[in-house]
Amino acid sequence: MADALRDRGTVEPVAETGIAVFKVAFTRWIGAPGLPGIIRASLQAMRNVAAEHTAG
Repeated sequence: MADALRDRGTVEPVAETGIAVFKVAFTRWIGAPGLPGIIRASLQAMRNVAAEHTAG
């Protein structure tokens, strides 16, 4: 997945972040229905972490 993102010109940190969001969402989805909602929630959590990191 990271290689595919890099091949499309996505920069390394963004590719790794996307993979991390997918891994967390997939792990949560295994035990619960609703993958799209879980991915959105995981992405929002990642945005919150990134915002805290850049603000501090």
